[in-house]
Amino acid sequence: MIPFATGFTLLALFIHLNLAILFHPDDVRTCLQLTHNPKPLSYGMLYALSAVAPTLSLFLYSPWKTTLWWLLTTVVIFVVQCAMNTIESSSRGISELESKRYVFRGA
Repeated sequence: MIPFATGFTLLALFIHLNLAILFHPDDVRTCLQLTHNPKPLSYGMLYALSAVAPTLSLFLYSPWKTTLWWLLTTVVIFVVQCAMNTIESSSRGISELESKRYVFRGA
C-alpha cells in the first residue's frame, strides 16, 4: 500500500474526467452545468500526473501488482491518445481526398 492512496485515486479520477472532456466536451459541459466547454489538460501533463503514483510505488518496493494497478491510468491515457490521433489522421485524410476531387462544370 502506498501513502496517500486516496489522493492518488482522486487524481486518477480527475485524469479520467480530462479524457472524457476530450471525447465528449458537450456532454461534460451539460453534466457539470458549465456555460462553456472546459479545456482539457495536455497529454504531457496527464502523463506526468499519472506517473506519480506508479513511481512512488516503485520507490517503496511495493508488489508488482500494485505498481501495475497504479500504472493503469497511464495506459488508458496512451490508448486514448492513440485513438484520438487515429481519428484525427483519418479525418485529415478524408478532407485531403475531398480537396483533390475533380469537379466538372455542368456535370
